[in-house]
Amino acid sequence: MKVNKSATVFAALAVAFQLATVAATPASADSAADQQFLQALKVKGIDIGDGKAVSLAHSTCSSLKQGSTVNAALKHVAQSSGLAGSDASTFTSYAIYAYCRNYMPKR
Repeated sequence: MKVNKSATVFAALAVAFQLATVAATPASADSAADQQFLQALKVKGIDIGDGKAVSLAHSTCSSLKQGSTVNAALKHVAQSSGLAGSDASTFTSYAIYAYCRNYMPKR
């Protein structure tokens, strides 16, 4: 059986995202999705500022909706945020999970 590594990573990150959002959420976010997204980032120690994080997450989904690949979205996040490696991957995964789940890789 062939295992899709991207799908496995996204599934693991989705579970982590769900667990992270059980904790209290920041009051500065506009929606429940924003609050959960920001709390998940906080739990992972990723801090680029709430407004920038939400804006970048939405632009990541917009990019995917316009036909970009997940790898291109990851590069977009890394370049726009200064995040590298696993932090950029985690941010991208959480953004997709929070705002545009239909673009998560299929298992």
